[in-house]
Amino acid sequence: MTRAAPYLLVVLLLVAIHTALVFGGLSPILKGELGDTDSYTRLLRVEVLVEDGAWFDSRLSQFNAPFGDTLNWTRPLDMLILAGALPLVTELGYSWREAIYWSGALLPLILHILVALALAWAAAPLLPVSARPMVALLAAVTPIMLAYNLAGKPDQQTLLFLSLVMALGWVTRGLSNGDSPSRLGLYAGLWLGFGLWVTVEAQFAFAILLGVIGLVWLWRGEERALELGECLALGFFVMVAVGLLVERGPLWPTLRELDKISLLHALAAAVIAGCWGLMAAIARHGGRTKRYFTAAGGGALALTALSFFTPELFLGPAGQIEPRVYTEFFLKIREMRPLWPSDTESTGLLLLWLAQPLIAMPLWILRRPPSLQIWLPTLALTVAFTLMALLHARFAQVAAPLAAILLVYAAHELRLHASALALLAPLFLGFGAVLLIPPDDSVRPTCDLGTIKAELAALPQGIVLAPLNYGPQLAYQTGHVVVGGPYHRNTAGILDTLDFFGDAPDSRAREILTARGISYVLACPVGPEKVGLERQKALGSGQGPSWLEPLELPPGQDFRLYRVRG
Repeated sequence: MTRAAPYLLVVLLLVAIHTALVFGGLSPILKGELGDTDSYTRLLRVEVLVEDGAWFDSRLSQFNAPFGDTLNWTRPLDMLILAGALPLVTELGYSWREAIYWSGALLPLILHILVALALAWAAAPLLPVSARPMVALLAAVTPIMLAYNLAGKPDQQTLLFLSLVMALGWVTRGLSNGDSPSRLGLYAGLWLGFGLWVTVEAQFAFAILLGVIGLVWLWRGEERALELGECLALGFFVMVAVGLLVERGPLWPTLRELDKISLLHALAAAVIAGCWGLMAAIARHGGRTKRYFTAAGGGALALTALSFFTPELFLGPAGQIEPRVYTEFFLKIREMRPLWPSDTESTGLLLLWLAQPLIAMPLWILRRPPSLQIWLPTLALTVAFTLMALLHARFAQVAAPLAAILLVYAAHELRLHASALALLAPLFLGFGAVLLIPPDDSVRPTCDLGTIKAELAALPQGIVLAPLNYGPQLAYQTGHVVVGGPYHRNTAGILDTLDFFGDAPDSRAREILTARGISYVLACPVGPEKVGLERQKALGSGQGPSWLEPLELPPGQDFRLYRVRG
């Protein structure tokens, strides 16, 4: 019980923090709302699954109306939400909609706790027993972890991160002189395969960890490293194959998609597992020269086979996105923006999201341990995802909490205690820059869908055309179907929305309304991403054309609603 007490305190602290965020109003779940657009879509998706039971059909009729949209999301997070909702329905008499809402709203807290504890477990071979609870604490209160795991924000990225942390823990143990490397490698591969099932971004961590194992084998010639890599690749293939069959069903042989688990990923996993098995058979018990030649040959064989069987994979997960959607929408998503400092706000975001790795890595190098081998997986993942976060902010969710392991080690070696808080000064400077210093456009319109949802729901049901990020909340709270949804596969819906609210001529705008049978247009002068397109600004200021009829909305907000004239 003595060893468990610090972890219990971390759990209680997280529960207290989330409770304070809920009752303080930062999380909107007490108002029946959710934390972001993806959360509304996720719960809609789970409701549709309950209603029609179509496991293999990820189409949502609520988006890209009247045609529907197919998402690249997968089922693992859906099943966790359903698992939490089921007892609420069967034991407490909740409706499915209520049960799914509360299960989805509270799931982030559970995943947050699991990730914090998993990080402490993954760090166990690297740190003394007394320092491990500090990893759980420091990682858990990292700003980006709190932001991604706010109550009311069920997010598959946290489930992905949990799988990466578990794989990291097994790989770290496999590179130490502990248990059987074949078993540990298999566990790591299964977790990484599950991560790829959740979202294909797991392929980056798979490549990094397998590369680290390969370098250790080349460097030291340890047979356990060769065995670890061989079994990791095998476990990865097994879980990817299972995930492909469970997720895609009888269509699996025909699907070659980059943004969702498909035949491409299973073929690539099979190629890599086969090449590792071949290298292990040839190079086992060989000398350094034999290792080098075997690795070069195996690498060349793998690249050749991948180029033949899965050439699309070299385009990356976003390689199949329509070019205009990619440049005008995808790269402008907040998570996909770079963290390079260009002004006060962007500098604040850099410090807020990446202060921990930027502090931890130099300190760790200063006090690096004498044995580097078992540190390489943690260090490689932290460095790689920090660099990736500078290009796309979303990867900071992996870099920042992983850096807690490096920071705790450095603080322990430097014998820092209370004075260690000074190390987080850049983090608090980031808070100040983002939260306290008002941006140049601090006077912004008030466009809160929650204040008008009742009025919108009371209108005769129809198709609503609104800026992209309002689509999911509209569909979830009002029962209307929408054209725009902020999901890259919704190519036609995104382009029609951008054209209508942009500077397309009136003839093109009216063509969109007619072709889709749109009933209503909802506009705000500036969207949630601080982007105001030309027609959006005009409609948001009440300057609608004759073919749109203004409708009354409650005062105190800046939305403008129009009915399309017949």
